[in-house]
Amino acid sequence: MILTQVKYTIFKLLLLVCTTVAISSCCSKKVVEEKSSNNLLKACPEEWFQNKMPGTPTSDVSEYFIYEGKRRELKEFDLEWINKNCNIKPQIVQ
Repeated sequence: MILTQVKYTIFKLLLLVCTTVAISSCCSKKVVEEKSSNNLLKACPEEWFQNKMPGTPTSDVSEYFIYEGKRRELKEFDLEWINKNCNIKPQIVQ
């Protein structure tokens, strides 16, 4: 009987923790993703990288965002909107 009550209490606590994590993770994004009239994303990326590693003489600086855990190109985003609404600066990779 006591073991059953302990299992039930642990189950309730686990359910409460899972619910809390689910709610906080879905609400943690600063801005809800939307697309502008020119079909560019208006959303705050997690990270911004400028790759300035030495390469071939014809290679230029490669910049990209990390958004939802994946690499995304700058051309997919409304950069003017990001500069106004997101607290993000490029990280230089050398």
